[in-house]
Amino acid sequence: MKMFDVTASRSQGWWAIHANVPGASVWTQARRLDQVEATAREAIGLALDAAQDSFELNIAPVVPEGIRHEVELARNTARLAAIAQAIATTLNQYAAVSLTAEGYTVRDAGYLMNLSSQRISQLVAQQRTQVEASTSESPTFDSVVESLLVQLLSAADGLSDTSSQTGKPRQREEHGPRRTPMEKQRTSGKRRATAKSGPLTASA
Repeated sequence: MKMFDVTASRSQGWWAIHANVPGASVWTQARRLDQVEATAREAIGLALDAAQDSFELNIAPVVPEGIRHEVELARNTARLAAIAQAIATTLNQYAAVSLTAEGYTVRDAGYLMNLSSQRISQLVAQQRTQVEASTSESPTFDSVVESLLVQLLSAADGLSDTSSQTGKPRQREEHGPRRTPMEKQRTSGKRRATAKSGPLTASA
């Protein structure tokens, strides 16, 4: 499926939309950002005489440079927090299941984990539901945590890269990419996720 790049720039209270497609330079406008995709699809579809769902769009809102950094920093921080929360929830699930499987009451497990007994019961039920709903072999504790840690490191790098753009460029470590604690325990199979840049484009 073809992919077209679309820019959306503020212009007198509207978003001016521009896309370069084969044989045409398409211009249109929308009142709000959430209307840009539908408006661009309609205009491009007419220009190409093609169905609006026959192509993909890469939409890049154009905002002032300083604001772009603030938005990307806020967005990457939110992503980092969401991944950290996912890690905490996963660790709590495994710990709650392990404790109750060993015969600890939900109250004792809650005391040890600084959670309510109701939360312990909820975590155990969630883990049981996930296992029952899975059609494949359940992932190991190490593999689940490592996957989340890789995402966390990727998000942290994206946050650091965005932050460094507002001042002196960040110096990369020369001793290689960071590794998760579990990767450091192995001598092979090293890998690192790459942070994806955001879709915002800086205006002049």
